[in-house]
Amino acid sequence: MREFLKRIPGAVSSVRFARQIKSSLVSAICRLYLSRLKSMYWRRHHFDELDSTYALSNHANENYVVQTTDKIIGRLLYSRGYFDFQKFERAMQIIDTERGGRKPQLLFDVGANIGPICIPAVTRGYVKRAIAFEPDPQNFRLLRINTILNDVENLIECHEIALGAENGIAQLSLNAENHGDHKIFTGQENSSAQTISVPVHRFDDFLPDDENIEGIIWIDVQGFEADVLSGATKSLGKVWPLVFEFTPQDLKANGTFEHLINFISESGYSKYCDLESRSIFLTPITQKNLFELALSLEKNNAFTDILLL
Repeated sequence: MREFLKRIPGAVSSVRFARQIKSSLVSAICRLYLSRLKSMYWRRHHFDELDSTYALSNHANENYVVQTTDKIIGRLLYSRGYFDFQKFERAMQIIDTERGGRKPQLLFDVGANIGPICIPAVTRGYVKRAIAFEPDPQNFRLLRINTILNDVENLIECHEIALGAENGIAQLSLNAENHGDHKIFTGQENSSAQTISVPVHRFDDFLPDDENIEGIIWIDVQGFEADVLSGATKSLGKVWPLVFEFTPQDLKANGTFEHLINFISESGYSKYCDLESRSIFLTPITQKNLFELALSLEKNNAFTDILLL
C-alpha cells in the first residue's frame, strides 16, 4: 500500500495530514470531556462545602437557585445543570414518533419540585406553557424564583398544592436531605420525620377550557401516583401522554399498588415505554406485563419512569 501511495503525487503527505487532524481531533474531544468532568466534580465538591442556605446553579441553558441542604436534586442541578430532563426529552422523541408529529402544547408537572422539568420544557420550546404543582413551601418558593430567573414566569402557572383523589388536607412528610423525596404521609413512613399540612385538590379541577389543546402529564409524587390519577379521570379520558415514576415498594407501602395496576390496565392507554431502558420498544399494557416489570424492579430495589400512550 505504501509503495502504491508513493506513486501518487502528494498522497503520502495527505495521509499524514489526515492522521494528524484525526489525532488532534481526538485529543481535543478528550480534553473537552475531561474538562467538563473535572468541572462537574469540582462543582459537586464545592456544593458540599458551601455554608450558605442557597446557591446559584449557573449553566449554559437554565439557571436555578437551589437549597444547599438538598443533597440530591439541588446538588445535581448545581453540579451539572439538569435533573431527569433527559427522560423528558426521550419521552418527547417517542411521542413525536408515535403520534405523527402531533406535539403536546401544555405540560402538567405534578410534583414539580423547584422546576427541573417544567422550566427547561418551556425554555427549550418542547411545550408552549406549563402548569406546575408543588406542595412543599420551600420548594414552591424556589420554583417561583426559578421561573422568574429563567424568564418564564408568565408561561408557567404555579400552584402550592398537592394533587389527590379528593379535595382536602393532607400531611406531607419531609425528607431533610432529599427535597425530592417528600411524601404524602400515609402512616407507613418514618414517624419521626417532620410533617406539614398541605392543601389537596383534584387534577380535573385544573383542566383548561380549550378542548382542543394537546397536553402531556408528568407525575413524580413518591408513591402517591394512584391517588393523583384517581382525581384525574376526566383528564385521562383525553389519553394525553402520561409519564409517572413507578416505584412498586412505595406503592405497596401506601396500599395502592394493585389499584394503580388495575387503573392503568382499564384506562384508554394501550402501550408503555420504560424510560430507564435503552430500548424504545413499546410494550402492550396488560396486568401481566406491569406485574413482571414491578417484580423486576423490586428484585433490584429500583424504580423507573413509565411513558403511557
